[in-house]
Amino acid sequence: MVQTPVYPQWDRASSWHGLRTLLDYSAWSRTRCGVTRGFVRLSGTGVFFRVALLKRVGGWRPSLTEDFDLGVRLAAIGARVAVVDHPGVATAEDVPHSAGSLLRQRIRWHQGFMEILASGVWIRLPTTRTRLMALGPLLIPPARVLAVLGAALMAITWLLGGTRLVGPVLITAAGAAGLALGVDCLVFRRISGRYGVPTTVRQLATLVWGAVPFYAVSAAASLLAAGREVLGRRTWETTDHGSPARQ
Repeated sequence: MVQTPVYPQWDRASSWHGLRTLLDYSAWSRTRCGVTRGFVRLSGTGVFFRVALLKRVGGWRPSLTEDFDLGVRLAAIGARVAVVDHPGVATAEDVPHSAGSLLRQRIRWHQGFMEILASGVWIRLPTTRTRLMALGPLLIPPARVLAVLGAALMAITWLLGGTRLVGPVLITAAGAAGLALGVDCLVFRRISGRYGVPTTVRQLATLVWGAVPFYAVSAAASLLAAGREVLGRRTWETTDHGSPARQ
């Protein structure tokens, strides 16, 4: 089984969500390079399987994040995955071209993660390490929901005059956010060339301020996904993409 990198195909990479998408897609590819029998988060159009492996785990099954679900089931039987990170074998993939399209995509992803988390399929992974590797992305959506609820609680506390607690929390959160943005800028400088995006002061500034709407969209997607999961609504949330031929 082989996982190749995905090249985000879009001509508006200078927008805030375009830059963030480039960063996301590159991170998925570069952090998985190598050959492993552990858990690998399969994603995108560049995944190639042996037919025997697919038959052994029952093939594809209905899921809002079918590639992740299949990756968990394959890891559970010890399937060997070769992860290649080279532009020459990258597959082009359309990406959301608007904030609304990004929201619909993330709702589907986040609900899919919640569905897999609740199904318990990740428990069948052979080692504690692989289970933790799978749990990392699966726990992000519910963690975001808890973060939003925590922020709302802090706002109520502040309105009621509980400023002693709010101050240290805000300082800690601001410090963590600043550190994360600094890492984002360093990573973007390293990977921007391979996507044909120049690393300029303007691009880095867009990357920084774009974190606010990007994570706001992600938080909203997690909340909406949690609501859909509670209500049992698992219909497919389609995503509008940049290629007119595929719309």
